[in-house]
Amino acid sequence: MRTTPPALTAAQMARVGKAIKRLQRDLAVDDGTGSLAGSFADDAQANDVRRLLSALTTAQARIGELEAELRSANEGYARLGGRLASASARIEALEGERDANRAQAIHLTAKLSEERRFKREFEEACRAEVVAVDAAMVSLRDELAAKTEFVMQAEAALTAARTRAEGLEAENARLRMLLCLRHHATAAGLYLDDGELQCAACGIDFKRMSAEDIERRFADNGRRELAALTPPPATTGEEAS
Repeated sequence: MRTTPPALTAAQMARVGKAIKRLQRDLAVDDGTGSLAGSFADDAQANDVRRLLSALTTAQARIGELEAELRSANEGYARLGGRLASASARIEALEGERDANRAQAIHLTAKLSEERRFKREFEEACRAEVVAVDAAMVSLRDELAAKTEFVMQAEAALTAARTRAEGLEAENARLRMLLCLRHHATAAGLYLDDGELQCAACGIDFKRMSAEDIERRFADNGRRELAALTPPPATTGEEAS
C-alpha cells in the first residue's frame, strides 16, 4: 500500500535544491575541462549521466515550482490565519453578546415572573375586595330594608297618632263647648260668636285657657259664691261694746 510522503518545508526544499546543484556541477559535461562525463569510455555510461543531469535539471525546476507553490500556500495560510483570527474575535464577540443576551433574558424572565406574581396577588386582592364589598352591600341592603320597614311603621304610627290627636282635639273642643254651655252662668254672660267660648260672668275663656286654669277659676268662683251665701256671724252686746 503506497502512502503519500510527508510534505517538505521550505528549508528542506532549499537544502534539496542546493544538493541537486552540487550534483549537477559534479556531473556537468565540459569538453574543454575534461569533466566527469567526458571521462567515461563507454558512450552508454555517458548517456546515463546526461539523462541523470536532465532529470536533475527537471527536478530542480520542479523544486522551484514547488517553492513558489509553497510560498503561495504560506501566503494563503497567512491570509487564512488573519481571517481565522478575525473570525475568532468575531466568535468571541458573539459569545459575549450571547452571554449578555442570556443574562438579559434571565433578568427579563425574573422581572416577568415578579410582574406575574404581583398581578396574581393584585387580582386575588381585588377579588377579596369585591367579595367584601358584595357582603357589605348585602348587609347594607338588609339594614336599609329594616330601616325602611321601621320608617314605614313609624309613619303608620305617626299617622295613627296624628289621627288620634286630631280626634282628641275635636273631642276637646267639643267638651270645652259643652262645659261652656252647661256651667251655671247665665246665657247672657256668654260670648259664642266667631267660635269663641268666653264667659264674662266667670272670667273664663273656655277655648284658650288650660284645664288647670279653668279648674282653678271654678274653685275661686265657688269660694266667692260660698262666701257671699254665708251670713255674717251674730254679734253680742259684749262684742259690740
